[in-house]
Amino acid sequence: MTKGSVRKKKTVLPFRARHCSTFLRRMCGFSNFYRVFYIAIIFGSASTQNHGNSHNANLETLRFVHSIFRHGDRTAQTLFPTDVENTVETWTGGLGELTPLGIKQQYELGKFIKNRYRGFLSEKYSAKEIYVRSTSYNRTLMSATANLAGMYPPVGDQIWNQDLLWQPIPVHSVPREYDPALWMDKPCPTVSDLYKNKVLKSESYTRVERENADFLAFLSNKTGIKNLPLLDMWSVFDPLNCETIHNDTHKRPEWVTEDVYRKILDLYQISVTFYYNIPEIRRLRGALMFHEIADRFRQKAQNESFAQNLKYFAYSVHDTTQVALLENMNAYDGLVPTYAQAYFMELHEINGSYFVTVLKHNSTDSNQLFVVEIPSCGQLCDLKKFYELSLSNKPPDWNKECGLEDKNKLEEKTEELIGILAGLCILFFVLFIVFLAFYCRARRTNWAVLQE
Repeated sequence: MTKGSVRKKKTVLPFRARHCSTFLRRMCGFSNFYRVFYIAIIFGSASTQNHGNSHNANLETLRFVHSIFRHGDRTAQTLFPTDVENTVETWTGGLGELTPLGIKQQYELGKFIKNRYRGFLSEKYSAKEIYVRSTSYNRTLMSATANLAGMYPPVGDQIWNQDLLWQPIPVHSVPREYDPALWMDKPCPTVSDLYKNKVLKSESYTRVERENADFLAFLSNKTGIKNLPLLDMWSVFDPLNCETIHNDTHKRPEWVTEDVYRKILDLYQISVTFYYNIPEIRRLRGALMFHEIADRFRQKAQNESFAQNLKYFAYSVHDTTQVALLENMNAYDGLVPTYAQAYFMELHEINGSYFVTVLKHNSTDSNQLFVVEIPSCGQLCDLKKFYELSLSNKPPDWNKECGLEDKNKLEEKTEELIGILAGLCILFFVLFIVFLAFYCRARRTNWAVLQE
């Protein structure tokens, strides 16, 4: 794919619906029949829509699971000026907050995870087995806790209240400004320059804007958003999407017909393909996260101390986080993740060799999983190749490549200067007190001499 080009949406089908020849070619690449047999079992379990044991992961080969799920349904995160009927006050809890529906979605996803990995993960919560990390947003933190409530209701001696089958389970996070791995909006001057000088000037981007100029002008007029660019289609789609989901309490503006809404959705999907469509941006958006995941797989395969007992690691994130990860694997299908959409990256050991498979779960109303194919690696990716792929785009120094190194050094020097000045002030104050003490003592002595 050329830089800046629009990616065509790929239809992600259940594994069984895909052409058999691809699978047969992959089978021929393994050294023995047993390895092929295990691969068939792994993918067979992924494609089923049935409940029960057939839906479970293959416990014979499974060694580690890394999930990456989007937060559940939330209130609108942004509003446009002309939509006077839908204001901050009409969204209970404020803007961008998890809704009761979102809590339920995550709770159901947690139950799905528990059922899929039953027999691999313990029935009872074990701090040694799982680790959950979230971005520093209310909606992702709450989503993680709701998800864990579905995964691990208290059992036996964990029950502390018979009327409340829930237990607190830790969710770890770091402030956004220190989280370039999971927060895709962390300020990065280099990325801003790349958008301005490369993405927005690319032939593919300008062509899409040109072809949709009349519709963008129409939206700008109706929403009150001046000079609406393609890259900001989210600011129109987000409030309308939330109003559509919550149509029992919110009403879309009259000008938003079904045809208009469909075109807004399509244009929004296209706009997202430009978020991370060049390697220079992917390098600074998502590459760190991809390598973190691959390195955990490597540690597990090598039985390093950190990963000896760990079986499950989860990220509670945003749609842009998931898209950035998929773009770094060259596996994004052009469809923006829905609320509570989850990806499961499983590490399997087959005859002493390790492989990674990526599965997509896009609805809490269904148990169906889809296999995500990594173009350079296939549907079952050798761990060594997976790890090398994660290294290929990882920046050695994120702050430096983002143009933040000089700023950080300036801040450090400023802090040092402030410290020096503070120290001098304290020293001056101490010297002044000492001088004042000697001065007062000298005056008292002189006064005593005069009195004699």
